[in-house]
Amino acid sequence: MVPPTDPDGLRAAWDALSGPGAEPGWRTIVLDGPLRHRVLAGRRMPGNEEAVLVGFGSVRLPPDRSLPQGNGFQVANLGQVVSGSEESWLALARKAGGQGDLFTWMASDVLALLTDLAPCPEDAWLVRFLGRVRAWQDFMERGRSGILDPQDEEGLFGELAVAETLLVAGVSASRVLDAWQGCRGGLHDFVLDHGAIEAKTTTESAGFPARVKGLDQFDETRLPALFCAAIRLIVTAEGETLPGRVRRMSARFGENSGTSERFATALIAAGLPPAAEDLYQRRFAVSGVTFLPVSGTFPRLRRTDVPAGVVEAHYRVSLGEVWQTAVPLETVLYCVGATGI
Repeated sequence: MVPPTDPDGLRAAWDALSGPGAEPGWRTIVLDGPLRHRVLAGRRMPGNEEAVLVGFGSVRLPPDRSLPQGNGFQVANLGQVVSGSEESWLALARKAGGQGDLFTWMASDVLALLTDLAPCPEDAWLVRFLGRVRAWQDFMERGRSGILDPQDEEGLFGELAVAETLLVAGVSASRVLDAWQGCRGGLHDFVLDHGAIEAKTTTESAGFPARVKGLDQFDETRLPALFCAAIRLIVTAEGETLPGRVRRMSARFGENSGTSERFATALIAAGLPPAAEDLYQRRFAVSGVTFLPVSGTFPRLRRTDVPAGVVEAHYRVSLGEVWQTAVPLETVLYCVGATGI
């Protein structure tokens, strides 16, 4: 028996199941722990791909067409495939050619979540299981190898700075997580009832260069109110690493029921699975978060600004040119509908 949340234990279980010449079907072994007999390590033959099987006894499982399918993995409804078991089973399985180490990270993380949620009703268990797998699907579909490049590392740090600013201002943890769409590649980083906030981060000491992705990101005509949060970071030995900020914010989210697990799921979608945290050693201090209304002279390209035939554009702007238009946080919260939450 091996603990289900230990990557080395999972690899050992899969190694024990490996072997040529097997009949088509599933080889499985019970994983020890609180979920014993409800989670199995498995291999699908004859391809010999690794898998984790999760058993459900009282809920109707979705059909295969509704289940997550990612780069390198798939979730399949196996029905009552395990001999001697009355449960119906879902398999989280590596596809042929999928990265073995990345799939092991994913399987270990999903099993750790299910272990934490063991006391929950099965319907909630299923929803959380599929939600975490879909976060990994977002992670893999954005072409990630498991390591954020320096610009994405800075960008995620900046988004977390905005999230913390909203929390300190009294926006509820659940509402902040609902609003945080940037972690899943949304058009805007934070979307609230009546508007959105787009975060731009720089470590440059002069000016404020920012990358803009597409002709819609700074098109304020698409929603009632749009603001740019300009976050300036200083690289300093006295600052925080990205994992350090995550741990501090995890403690804050952990004060609210249900939000700690949602925060961890959002981080995976953003490109920071737990197993990758130790890869980031740069330390940042937030010099300031400045809110700029996207209107008037704000530097931007919209579809109405470019000639016919221009269908997409990525470009750079200098936000320092409109620094004098900055507005207080209270104005932003009122305009986007985040007050009194």
